[in-house]
Parts: sequence; C-alpha cells; structure tokens
Amino acid sequence: MLHHTGILILHRPNQQFNAAFSMMKADLPALEKQLGLLHPSELAVYQRFPATNRKISYLLGRLTAKHAVATLHNITDLPAIHIHSGVFEFPIVSHPQIQQVQVSITHSTNLGLAIAFPEAHPMAVDFEHIRPDHMEAMEVAIMPAEKKLLQAAGLNNVNGYTTLWTAKEALSKILKTGLTAGFEILETAAIQKTGSLTEITFKHFSQYKALSFSTEKDVCTLVLPRNTHADISILQQHFTALSNQ
Repeated sequence: MLHHTGILILHRPNQQFNAAFSMMKADLPALEKQLGLLHPSELAVYQRFPATNRKISYLLGRLTAKHAVATLHNITDLPAIHIHSGVFEFPIVSHPQIQQVQVSITHSTNLGLAIAFPEAHPMAVDFEHIRPDHMEAMEVAIMPAEKKLLQAAGLNNVNGYTTLWTAKEALSKILKTGLTAGFEILETAAIQKTGSLTEITFKHFSQYKALSFSTEKDVCTLVLPRNTHADISILQQHFTALSNQ
C-alpha cells in the first residue's frame, strides 16, 4: 500500500483556511488490512458488497476521506470518524468532536484521493484516467466554444477533454448536483495553461475556478473559490508519484 497525506494552505484576501488531502494506492488484500479503521456503520455497509471492484472503491473512498479529516483536525481515533452519504450520495462527515468539515472523494481502479476542508470554504476534487478510447464518450461534455478554448490552450486532445471532464465533475460535486445538472450549465469560460497547471473558469459559476494537472496516466483537478490562492504543488507531487507507479 502507498499512502500520502498533506496540508494545503488556502489564502483569501482577508483570511486563511487549511485543507488536507489523503491519497492511497492499494489492492484489496492491503485495503482489507485496514478494516479496523472503519466506523461500525461503515463496516456494515462494506460487508454487503459482493464485487471486488466495489469493495476496492468503497475502501479507497472511506479510508482516504478519514485520513484527510484526521490530518486536518489532528485526530488519532480514525474509527470515530464516520463517512456516510446524503440522499444524493455526497459524503457527510460525522465525529463527536468536530463540526463544519466536509470532504470530497474521487477514486478509480486502485487509486483514491480525498480532500477535507472547512464548510466555510467549499472545494472538490476529481481525477480520471487518460483514455484515448473514451474521447468520443467525453465529447458530449464539451461545448463548441470549449473546443476552441482547448485548441487555443494547446489542449485539443484526450488530455484536454479529460481536463474539462474532471473540472465539470468537481464543480458538480460542490453544487451537490452531480453531472445531472447538465454540461451546458457547467460550461467553462476560459482556459489558461501556465507551466504544468491549467486554470479554468466557469461561464455560469464565475465565483469558482479549477486548477488541473496531468500525469502520464491521469488528469487531476481541484475546484475552489476563484479568489483563493493555493499552492497545490505538494498535492501535484504526491499524486504524480502514485499515479505513475
């Protein structure tokens, strides 16, 4: 099992917040060695899954979320942290000693990532594998004007399509609608590539921005308030290391 955690400093014009990330790469036998970290209710849910891939995704989501919350609030008793779901399946954090903390979870295959953050400062994260054979399926998410933006940014390829998909997915998590909100509502307004980061703003949600980076295998995107400055290099470094292994 490979596991990394860290803190992100979120600078606002007149205040500062902290967020924490946790990422994990592991197969099912390694994940099942961590079952003792689950809350009893989480364990009961896990035991109902018959399929291996569903077991892996559930454990990656719950374990990374719990570690992210624990890192943010210096909690050592991880079983006391309960990550459960709202009516639209978004994650909810419960713990007897902490309040107003939220978490965003993303996972695929054997890699999971979670961001824990204060309720006062909404955020979300998403990553997707870079799959050339998925370009046609992802095209439904790309508006004609966005294709021009991608081309101008030098991203008119599978990386660009995956970048916009993850940005829209992460924004939909903040809105708690999922992609049922419609890709037109989640349309982007500008795309600017600077070094290894791509910054994206949104046509209908100008208060948010997306910071995206790619590895050899994945595209990872963090959506946060537009006027927040965050150095995400530590997140990028650790995610790249796990993604490429």
